[in-house]
Amino acid sequence: MKYQGKRGPWCRIFLEEILKGRSVERRFRLTSRWATGFHWQFVDAFTDTILQGQSLTTSQTIISAAGNFELGFFSPGKSTKYYVGIWYKKFSEQTIVWVANRDYSFINPSVVLTVSTDGNLEILEGKISYKVTSISSNSNTSATLLDSGNLVLRNKKSDVLWESFDYPSDTLLPGMKLGYDKRAGKTWSLVSWKSREDPSPGAFSIEHDANESSQIF
Repeated sequence: MKYQGKRGPWCRIFLEEILKGRSVERRFRLTSRWATGFHWQFVDAFTDTILQGQSLTTSQTIISAAGNFELGFFSPGKSTKYYVGIWYKKFSEQTIVWVANRDYSFINPSVVLTVSTDGNLEILEGKISYKVTSISSNSNTSATLLDSGNLVLRNKKSDVLWESFDYPSDTLLPGMKLGYDKRAGKTWSLVSWKSREDPSPGAFSIEHDANESSQIF
């Protein structure tokens, strides 16, 4: 995960319209224009997926199909910083189980989460781009929040190219791994928050011993 500069000023245009003959207000897909002429589309309400080219604002969320989990921007405690996270939808108190950008926060409410043209999931704030994923894909991708709490990035064939379960924060959900893949050189571990208002990596962690001692530290 990394962030980098992003060229081109941009702005968002918000449109709301009440459907004729219906009492329910619906938020339509919204677009924003880059100086290069590229258009962003914002996600529809009540969906579990962000399609390529769509963006999620700080006032929007996506919800897993059965309503178990919700993903969006949050500010922990009294903090005014923005993070992208996943939390239990049905809990009265917001309980964060995963944070996308725990090592880099944002302060501008205009920040958005998007599936970019190169197929990656990234967070954009003005000229700043934080890469949540770094995959190489020649096809369109989309990000879907599953009822397990796993956020998956898939291509048109529904092949999983990336999943949040491979990058745990401080919570182990059913289906997550905790251990070490010697062949891939990959470690799955849990790392505490620095404080209740700061989800950046803290002082405590739990992980499997990479020296094959079958111990968890």
